[in-house]
Amino acid sequence: MERISNQTITDATIRLDDYEFIDCEFVNCNLEYSGGFFILNGVRKVNCRYVFLGPAHNTVAFLQAIGLLNSDVVR
Repeated sequence: MERISNQTITDATIRLDDYEFIDCEFVNCNLEYSGGFFILNGVRKVNCRYVFLGPAHNTVAFLQAIGLLNSDVVR
């Protein structure tokens, strides 16, 4: 797992899987998650969007289908 700390990342697509982010700030970013392990510790997110891919996307679709997650959560 790669560790990234004390960074401000702006206008980027960030893959969360297999990363540890410590005391970082994400501004106007797409945060991609595919179902793997990750750590966010002391992270600040400003105007960011979550993008679910692969198995994570399937899980979100399942939760929406059974009414446990609002459909407006994921675009």
